[in-house]
Amino acid sequence: GDVTAENGYVYCDGNYGCYQVQGNIVADYVYCQGDNSCNSAANITAEYNVECGNYGCYNLDGKIEAGGSVTVAGSRGAMYTDIEAGDDVECAAEYACYYSNIEAEDDIFFEANYAGYYAQVTGGDVVNCDGSYACSRATISAEGNIDSSG
Repeated sequence: GDVTAENGYVYCDGNYGCYQVQGNIVADYVYCQGDNSCNSAANITAEYNVECGNYGCYNLDGKIEAGGSVTVAGSRGAMYTDIEAGDDVECAAEYACYYSNIEAEDDIFFEANYAGYYAQVTGGDVVNCDGSYACSRATISAEGNIDSSG
């Protein structure tokens, strides 16, 4: 089924925390910080922010949609997952957003090895690639700067 917290928070912090959810997760803030916590969900939709831990939002059937920012701080946290954010997207762990389609209104940061490898990236302002192979084989389109040190 679905998990909906109108005007609220969904915390999936433990390992496999919301693993049983196979429908949609909808809330103001969605925290999928536990290992494998939300990766069986179809879609994750947040009015504001989404955070993904190790494999937390891995290979969703649908996508992550956030009005604010999406932070992928765990290894393979949003690998193979489509991300749309009204603010920033930060892929700050190895393979965090590998093969992901990412659209952000503001900035996109790839801050670890292979974080944006093979990603399809459409950024509003700055796309920053900082890590070994962080943006290798990625397709990047940005209105502002593309800063690649990795």
